[in-house]
Amino acid sequence: MCQPVSTTAQVEGSERTQSPLHYVVGGLYTKARNVSRYDITAPVILPAQVGTIFLPAISQSPTPLRTESFAIYGETSYDLFGGKLVPLVGLRYFQDRRSVLGTAILYPTFAPPGVSVPGAAAGTFHAFSPRLNLSYKPNNEVTVFVNAARGFRSGSVNTLGQIAFASRDGVATTQVINPDNLWSYELGTKLRSPDHTLSLQASLYHTYWRDIQLPFNTSSGIVATVNGGAASLTGVDLDVTWRTPLAGLSLQFVGNINDSHFTRINPGLTASAANLRRGRQLPTVPRVNVSFGVSYRRPITDSVDFDLYTAYSYRDRQQDAGSGLYSADLDLLSFRRHHGSRR
Repeated sequence: MCQPVSTTAQVEGSERTQSPLHYVVGGLYTKARNVSRYDITAPVILPAQVGTIFLPAISQSPTPLRTESFAIYGETSYDLFGGKLVPLVGLRYFQDRRSVLGTAILYPTFAPPGVSVPGAAAGTFHAFSPRLNLSYKPNNEVTVFVNAARGFRSGSVNTLGQIAFASRDGVATTQVINPDNLWSYELGTKLRSPDHTLSLQASLYHTYWRDIQLPFNTSSGIVATVNGGAASLTGVDLDVTWRTPLAGLSLQFVGNINDSHFTRINPGLTASAANLRRGRQLPTVPRVNVSFGVSYRRPITDSVDFDLYTAYSYRDRQQDAGSGLYSADLDLLSFRRHHGSRR
């Protein structure tokens, strides 16, 4: 059972003049509370005439997870050579404090009364995340860019029950889970024809991800989290759009192909989940994802348009982190028709 409540406030400002110097500064504040509880029972198989009964094993009382975070960020760029070459530098500082307070009730004899085990944990997570970008735009039809950025995800907190069941499965974890972070590098281009009927966006990226927070299913069914290791992600993105000579008809292709695999994995996870191994594709990340769409729009009257859209999408199989099972390849054909007034 979960009962989330959150409050968010954001302030942002930017430069709006014709100066070659551009900047954006801002701040973000978030306060959230999520209350959860669960009960775990142990099945006991009795003679056929009685059947199976379930005895209490552990109960987690309503446990509030509180988080309070803020971020301050800024980004500045400068137009060189009339805006053809633009270097950009950005920096973001993030801080998050998380705390959990609750009581686990253990039933060693599978019967009340249980043994109450209070537990509390808190962690403060913070990071500086820079971004560097350089773009070259020789004309209005061509842009080439390189980008490097650091990403950060705040740590998390396990309850005592999650720790106990993870330990029983041979996976050592703690109440406070360290944050994970990554560095991503990208080389890309944006092209369009002089008449703007054909556009292409392509990029090659590489990401190195460390201290990955991996949620996994324990044998009891409770999901626990552990810092699972590191991963490397390399891929290509492609987006092509063509406005054909037939008025109102456009074609679009979007695709991604990648190699995203573990370079290091927590040994305890490998022992309890054979699918989580060094060199394996990351769970929930398909190797191939493509779609091809056709859209057609024509006016019916001076104020009403007719829209028709159809698309075919393909997604390679992907693996579930907890069970290790693979989904089937996904082939999806969608169709949408609409007519209505212009706004």
